[in-house]
Amino acid sequence: QTFSLLTEYFGDRALDCFTRVGCADFRLWLAGKMSESTTCKHIRVAKVIFSWALKEDRLKFNPFDHVSGTAPTRDVEHRILSEEEGRAIVDAAGAYKSLVGLLFYAGLRKMEAFNLKWGDVDLPGGKIIIRNHVGHVTSKSKTRVVRIEPDLKDILSRDLAIADDDFC
Repeated sequence: QTFSLLTEYFGDRALDCFTRVGCADFRLWLAGKMSESTTCKHIRVAKVIFSWALKEDRLKFNPFDHVSGTAPTRDVEHRILSEEEGRAIVDAAGAYKSLVGLLFYAGLRKMEAFNLKWGDVDLPGGKIIIRNHVGHVTSKSKTRVVRIEPDLKDILSRDLAIADDDFC
């Protein structure tokens, strides 16, 4: 695939006609067509191809030597939301308040929240049963029980009442 991309961009040219500037431009061209990780993968493969050519004395230098094959890292500190920040996000979620509440207050994973059924929610008992649904591979046990926080209980009680009204 990398050979095809090199040919698409550079055309059919001899190895010793590749320049550092041209290879840097190739990286920019790739970045406009695909994700950063895929771009980096192709650059690393191109580096290997041209390193082989250099080792076989077909080149005087590797024109990809100065082209970055690693994705930039984000310099962001990992932190957990404070209770106030979490509440503000849940309150601002509008129609998605229950979903965001399940994520924040109960710590559900995205797919766990999407696959949740009302039958898995025990409001009087204050718990949610999380089941491993068909097609969802997990390293965790097949089911787990999550405690319902008081704020989440209020949100879910309101939605359950709405769901019961819609059902009738």
